[in-house]
Amino acid sequence: MTKKELKIVASIIAFTAFSFAGDTEIVPLVPVEDLYDDSSMFIYASGGYSSFDVKDDINSGLIIYPNMLSDESNFWEVGVGYRYAEDIFVTAFLQGAALDEVDVLNLNASINYRFADMAIMPYVGAVVGYSMLEWDKIPVDTMAQDNVKYKLDADGVTLGLQAGLDYELTENFTLFAKYQLMSFDHIMDIFESSDIEHVGLQNVQGGIRYEFK
Repeated sequence: MTKKELKIVASIIAFTAFSFAGDTEIVPLVPVEDLYDDSSMFIYASGGYSSFDVKDDINSGLIIYPNMLSDESNFWEVGVGYRYAEDIFVTAFLQGAALDEVDVLNLNASINYRFADMAIMPYVGAVVGYSMLEWDKIPVDTMAQDNVKYKLDADGVTLGLQAGLDYELTENFTLFAKYQLMSFDHIMDIFESSDIEHVGLQNVQGGIRYEFK
């Protein structure tokens, strides 16, 4: 049943209740907006650009291969969510980026507050999840690579904040854009005195959401 149909039914119920009250008692009417549920499930996909915070502490005796400290990449995200009301929604999502020699995959969840009384609706949210990073190869050139102490993958907790804008195209489709600031701690140790560390990222993305209403 559509929202329009629900409003008609709610109006009939309210009118009937008022009529039967007669002269004895006025029955308080429930606002029509409260007689139907605004909650809904949705799915979405988005893409954009990411910038990583990469730090290195490499001894002068080691030579870093080209592109090992790259910090910019395209970025993608897919997710599902649930809207409790017009202004509160939660999501679970998978996002990833591929630097020149490093791949990052994050599995996150968010809770968000949306200012739903505007034509273009801003929202803010908090993010928590799990991040995985993997190197394609050892990042430095050494004369004896068998003696290099290294680990080509890392994982850990992700924390972040996000802010975005929603614009409803139709009852089911919404365009959105958002900015995310994420923190994590992925360290690659090389010998005992050198390391390369990925400590977070920023990304800007745009996408489309479909709500099952």
